Amino acid sequence: MLIDQDAHEDGVFVPFFGQLSSTPRGPAVFRQRTGAPLIFMASYRLPGARYRCALEEVEIVADAEQAEIMAILTARLELAVRKAPEQWSWMHRRWKTAPPASLS
Repeated sequence: MLIDQDAHEDGVFVPFFGQLSSTPRGPAVFRQRTGAPLIFMASYRLPGARYRCALEEVEIVADAEQAEIMAILTARLELAVRKAPEQWSWMHRRWKTAPPASLS
């Protein structure tokens, strides 16, 4: 599930590069409903049309709220982007949706 997309008003607002961003809640909902582990994956381009995929299980406490789960995953995404920023391409406005006044 992609979590670097603006989820508009349906998302949960979590920090991403120092700004609150509307983030899809899908992974958190999946975790809460099934208890399944969450695996974070980042792929990195290599020479010769090859990729290296890095996967890791993300530790989430059993009773975590959706915002907490997505903040953990989004922080992990931010680390991956910082590791290889030249490989991350955005074609949309990530911070398009402003957080509610209660979160500002």
